[in-house]
Amino acid sequence: MTNTVILSKSNKTNERHSVLLQKKFLISTAFTFVFFVISFFGFSQVLLTEQFNYTPDAVSGLSAQSAGVWTRTNSGDSILVVSGNLSYTGLAASAGNKITYGGSGSDAYTGFTSQTSGTVYCSFLLNVSSLGSLGTTGGYTIALTDASTSFASTVWIRLSGTANFNIGLNPRTTAANTVWLSNTLNANTTYLVVISLESVSGTANDISNIWVNPVSLGTTAPAADATATNTGTDLTSIQRVLVRQDNPANTPGTIEIDEIRVGLNWADVTPSGIIPTTPSLNGSSLPSFGNVCNNSIAGPNSFTISGSVLSPGNITVGPLSGYSFSTTSGGTYTSTLDISQPGGTLAPTTVFVKFNPTAIQSYNGNIPVSGGGAASINVAATGSGSAITTPTFSQPAAVCSGSSYSLPATSTNGVSGNWSPAFDNTKTKDYTFTPGASQCAVTTTLTVTVNPKTTPTFTQVAPICLGGNFTLPATSDNGISGSWAPTPDLTQTQTYTFTPATGECASVTTMTVVVNISGAEIVTADSTSITRNSVVLHGNINGEGCSAVTEYGIEYSSINAFVNGSGKQVPSSNLIGTSFSSQVNGLVQNTAYYYKAYAKSANGIVYGEPKLFFTKPISAGLTIYGSPILRGTPLHYSLSGIKQGHYATRIFNHNGQLVYNKEIINQLNFIDDSFILPAILPSGVYDLQIFCPDFKINKKFLVL
Repeated sequence: MTNTVILSKSNKTNERHSVLLQKKFLISTAFTFVFFVISFFGFSQVLLTEQFNYTPDAVSGLSAQSAGVWTRTNSGDSILVVSGNLSYTGLAASAGNKITYGGSGSDAYTGFTSQTSGTVYCSFLLNVSSLGSLGTTGGYTIALTDASTSFASTVWIRLSGTANFNIGLNPRTTAANTVWLSNTLNANTTYLVVISLESVSGTANDISNIWVNPVSLGTTAPAADATATNTGTDLTSIQRVLVRQDNPANTPGTIEIDEIRVGLNWADVTPSGIIPTTPSLNGSSLPSFGNVCNNSIAGPNSFTISGSVLSPGNITVGPLSGYSFSTTSGGTYTSTLDISQPGGTLAPTTVFVKFNPTAIQSYNGNIPVSGGGAASINVAATGSGSAITTPTFSQPAAVCSGSSYSLPATSTNGVSGNWSPAFDNTKTKDYTFTPGASQCAVTTTLTVTVNPKTTPTFTQVAPICLGGNFTLPATSDNGISGSWAPTPDLTQTQTYTFTPATGECASVTTMTVVVNISGAEIVTADSTSITRNSVVLHGNINGEGCSAVTEYGIEYSSINAFVNGSGKQVPSSNLIGTSFSSQVNGLVQNTAYYYKAYAKSANGIVYGEPKLFFTKPISAGLTIYGSPILRGTPLHYSLSGIKQGHYATRIFNHNGQLVYNKEIINQLNFIDDSFILPAILPSGVYDLQIFCPDFKINKKFLVL
């Protein structure tokens, strides 16, 4: 069956008009859509979109749940991933989950492509659900950072009243530099916070801005709620977002954060509900490997990749000749690397790269990154293979023990490095040269010979007399030249020091030259053969000095420390070698005597050191020594224990006749005397009598 519709002329005209209007509408709509897509996607520069699309866990923290996308720092309780979202009217709908933390605990950061110029924007949704013990000074909880611990555009929170809070902006972290917004904010309310950091040419002048619930989204930035200009050291790069929990006084009891975005313009971080639909990949720069020794492995260095609106599937990194890749620093490296991802947003992922040149050439090139339905991107890699050099050094001359010496820091073929161990100037030793970093060179060794010092030897200069002369030789007996100090002194004995000349490997030595300025060298020796009345005293002449000895002997006295020359001198003539002795008689029994050896020469008389001896005591009572006695010879007797006074020594024959009488005035408590027995006495027995008016004692003896 056929249905036929007949139109009137008027109806045909209306139809053509309607068709024209529909075409115009379609063309206009298509143009508008294309313009929108070009405007939104062609110029979008999103560096980071974090929706915390990780599995919530009440114990494991953000770092663990994000599989390392976020890095934990410091100690304490973790920042947790929890279910649910924060939302803000007019902002693109939230997805994934959110994080919560509060009080004191660990911090966390995640990275994005490093920026060193221009302006970086960062936005996030904030809900302070509990103020806890927050104080009125407050602290910062979110910041932009460099690759270490330098923070900028820090967002501060402090208590306002008893149940509200304020937000502030600080160019760095010094509390006094915080600019506080005047509006009071409520707990359990979601706020959209946007910060920016503008890198201004020059130093100490970067500008930070902050907006809280900005009046416009997705277009251009409205006037900031607060601005702070840095007056300290500027950051050299911007490449991380930090979430921080300080302590209960500086961080609210419970904070919720969601939808963190980082970009290079206002529209990047305040999308007004329109979600990009074109897959894209981004990659940071890879530091240069420089010159690397051939057939060695350098690295790892690293770069990060991220993506958005991706299709499910692997992201493939590589290949590029000379380079290998891994997702962990200590993992397995392969020529190509596949990173699995479920689609959507690929959080910043670190790719570790090692460089292994096998030829002496440049390995500069591009590492391809592809997959996820996005256009491929390239990450530039730079490095060169270099030949391995063996450092060469001139052999050093032998070093004298104790001398200073420095091993050269640069080889003769231009390799710089360090030596070990430290130079030892006491012994011959091998030293190892280790080339400095980034030089294709191997270690090498060098032996430094250390010669021991020679001791100069000299023939001893003989003693001289006062006014004599001598010369100290400028060259030792074993051929070492040098000089003596001080200048020779002819007036006294002196020790002289010989210092070897420069270039001589020899030690310093000394010589003493004796100058005789007096007579002989005399020594008082021991006493021997001590009796009640006599002794033999000894001395030594160890050198005559500058003139011959004409007399020598012993001088003695019963006075301690007697003056030289005041005692009785007993000359001697029995010098044998250097020794002599003097027989001293007529001494008093049981008495201390002091004596010195002496020697006379043309230069005068010299004495030895004084010494002491004691004569032996006499026997008790009346004693006759040497009986029988020969006529005409001495009769020696003694008597002890008597008084001072007038005594007579008498001899009686066997008939009682007095044949000998001697008067004695005694001033001691003993008599020790001898006399010549008359030669005319006949042989026989006699009595020796010691007599005084109130005392007498007799003792018989035989005369022959």
